[in-house]
Amino acid sequence: NEVAEAVRWATSANLVGAPATHELPYAHFENARQYRPCDVTEFMKAAEQAGDTAAALLLGELQMWWEPSWEHLQSLNGLCSPQKFGLRRQQLQSLALNDTRCKPEMRFEVLAREGLHSQATSILVST
Repeated sequence: NEVAEAVRWATSANLVGAPATHELPYAHFENARQYRPCDVTEFMKAAEQAGDTAAALLLGELQMWWEPSWEHLQSLNGLCSPQKFGLRRQQLQSLALNDTRCKPEMRFEVLAREGLHSQATSILVST
C-alpha cells in the first residue's frame, strides 16, 4: 500500500536523531536538541485515515520534538489521551518560557494563547 509506505518513510526519516520510538512518548522535551522544520501533518492524516492511529501519533510526537508549535500541538488532539495532550501542552509552554533556541514566533504565540501576555511581550522586546 502506497499510503503505508509513505507513512513508514516519513517516520523513519524523522526518527534520525530523535529519541527511540519507545522513548519518544516519555522524552524530556526540555532536553537540548537542534530544532528543524518538520511538517508531517499530511502523513499523519493519511495514517489516521488508513486506521493506523499509532503511526499518526508517532508522527505527531516527532513533529513536536523537531518543530514544537501551537499548530503541531493541536494536531495531537484526538490522537492521544487528554492527559497526554495536557502534558504536551505544559511542555510546549515550558519550552516557550525557557528555551531561547525555539523560534521567537512560536514562543510568542504559545505564551499569548496561554494568557501569559507579559512574558509574550518580553519575547518581542528581546528579539
